[in-house]
Formats: sequence, structure tokens, C-alpha cells
Amino acid sequence: MTELPADAAVVLLVRHASAGDPTMWRGADADRPLDERGRRQAEQIAAVLPAYQPVKVISAPPVRCVDTVSGVAAAVGVELEIDPLFGEDGAPADPERHLLDVLVPGAAVVVCSQGGVIPRILHALLPAGRRVHARKGSVWVLTLHDGRLVQAEDDLLS
Repeated sequence: MTELPADAAVVLLVRHASAGDPTMWRGADADRPLDERGRRQAEQIAAVLPAYQPVKVISAPPVRCVDTVSGVAAAVGVELEIDPLFGEDGAPADPERHLLDVLVPGAAVVVCSQGGVIPRILHALLPAGRRVHARKGSVWVLTLHDGRLVQAEDDLLS
């Protein structure tokens, strides 16, 4: 186990929970809610992530993202922040840079995003050749120091 600096930042990078088949949803995609499986996944996320004592909980705008981590925000007593730069429709070309902007040295931050953004962040931060997957409801635990990744644990809840 690597000894981590006291001012290392932890990001709990969450892919939104299951929201059913998008082709069956009749409304705007951003309004697609969690399905039954997704609600169970969100409950599990809300039961586990508060142990990291996050000081911020940030979500992409879609309802399925917000609903995935709103329980974490409530459990730790912080306001849920909505950040369009973590959504598929608003993400910059280099979303990992924005992730670095929201870090809090010496603390944990939860960021919930989508399948079109998370792999881009991970490919930019992880060593070349590291397998990247982000199934719905998965959580990556990323530890960063001085803008570089020092430790990564994938699929925390599997």
C-alpha cells in the first residue's frame, strides 16, 4: 500500500445508476429517471460513499445523475451541486481538467457523470493500457496529488 500525502484529494467518480432503456422513454432524455434497479443502486451508493466523508457532491444535470447521488449529499449534509461540465451535453473536450478544478486537497469529493464522459476522464488520468469500464452504478475511487493520479480503485461496489 502506498503511503498517501495528507493533502491528497479523493474523487469518488460515479456513473449514474440504471435508468432503463432510453428508447422506451418518451420524454426528454435529461428527464429519464432511475428504474427500480437504479433506485437500489442509488441506495447502495448512499449507504457506502458517506464513509469517505465527502465535502462536496457534484452531479451532471440529467435527473438520473442527480437521483444517483442526492442521497449521498443528504447523508453528509452538503448541498448537491449541479455542474453541466460533467454532463455529456456540456463536457469540455478535456473533462479531466475540470475534474482537477473541483478537487479539495485532503478531502473527498463525489462527482456523478455519464457514460460518454467518465471513460474520457479515466483514459486521460490512468496509465496507458489500464482497462477502463464504467458500468451503470459503478464508482471509481481516484486519489490525486499535485494534479496527478497516485492511486485508482475501480468498481468499488461490485
